[in-house]
Amino acid sequence: MIEDKIKECVRRSGHPRPGSRILVAMSGGKDSFAVAFGLKRLEVGTGGR
Repeated sequence: MIEDKIKECVRRSGHPRPGSRILVAMSGGKDSFAVAFGLKRLEVGTGGR
């Protein structure tokens, strides 16, 4: 599910460069950063890795 949102954000932002950070809005009201084309790497703003 999260990966689908990331892909959607990549489409909306106009295909950013690989390795660039994109902001993914989560349904819980929290924002997560995802590395473009590295969809498995997620950094949640609520701490943790």
